[in-house]
Amino acid sequence: MTLTTLPTGVVPEDYERIEAAVMETARGRWFLMEFARRQRAAETATLLEAIARLETRVASLARESAPPREPEKPRAPVAEPRPPGDPRLSADPRLSALSRLDHLSLEDKLSLFS
Repeated sequence: MTLTTLPTGVVPEDYERIEAAVMETARGRWFLMEFARRQRAAETATLLEAIARLETRVASLARESAPPREPEKPRAPVAEPRPPGDPRLSADPRLSALSRLDHLSLEDKLSLFS
């Protein structure tokens, strides 16, 4: 129940006096605490619904504005490093040099950059 105007004969300053009167009894204190709890729960539910609507709308806009995805191409399997003496490496000296780098320790690889 929501009142948009004050009842006849009630002024805004009456709020504190009415609250104090209700707070004088255990039932009154319980009522005000329960009322506040229910109001918070209702407001929280309203906020959560609004957030869910916003999330849905943002996701919808993201899908609409996203460029179409290209189908992924199958990737070639990664080859294992070949040992430095492998005859297939002798045809190209660059491959032989890369193979020697593959077999260096991490420390030796890092020292190449210092």
